[in-house]
Amino acid sequence: MLISRGVLCFIFLCGVVLVHGQKRYTPSDSVAIYSLLDSADYSDFRGALDSAMVFAQRVVEQSKKIKFKRGEAFGLLKIADLKLKMDGTENIDSYFKEA
Repeated sequence: MLISRGVLCFIFLCGVVLVHGQKRYTPSDSVAIYSLLDSADYSDFRGALDSAMVFAQRVVEQSKKIKFKRGEAFGLLKIADLKLKMDGTENIDSYFKEA
């Protein structure tokens, strides 16, 4: 009986950890992140790389705040893409590795 109580306690604690570790963002949060990414892409397409960089940085900041890993990764990849266009191949490795 002692083993089964220990197992039940372990399962309960794992469940508590999983519930607290779940995502903290809502569908509207992800829509807002993807809208910022669209703005970054559009600015990039128009040649406004500085504006695109601001949008991409906001994507990363807001994604980190709500723990939206996919948005954070897309934002980092956009920053790396913009850095490549702005500066060449210098200083972009860290963005690709982090994403």
